[in-house]
Amino acid sequence: MQQLFVGLRRGSGATVISSSGVQVSYEDADWANGAFTYAFLYGLKTMKADANGDGQVTASEIQAFVGEYVPRLTGGLQVPAFRRENLEFDFRVW
Repeated sequence: MQQLFVGLRRGSGATVISSSGVQVSYEDADWANGAFTYAFLYGLKTMKADANGDGQVTASEIQAFVGEYVPRLTGGLQVPAFRRENLEFDFRVW
């Protein structure tokens, strides 16, 4: 997976969260989205992605949330892929 994002230069501070690694990305009418988008929005709207309960959702928190929730939604058939270049800066998403 790291090879897919080779265009991101070291130290850029880039954070990449993609819907899947090498698997197909699943959609369902009940979700009104793909599994990844549904999980991402669900985590923000319900604040279930706020792991430490501080009222904010950071990049690492939403990453962890979709990383767990998407495989659960898809029965393990879809697993998000991640790459973070700057592990020291965990910015607020919501």
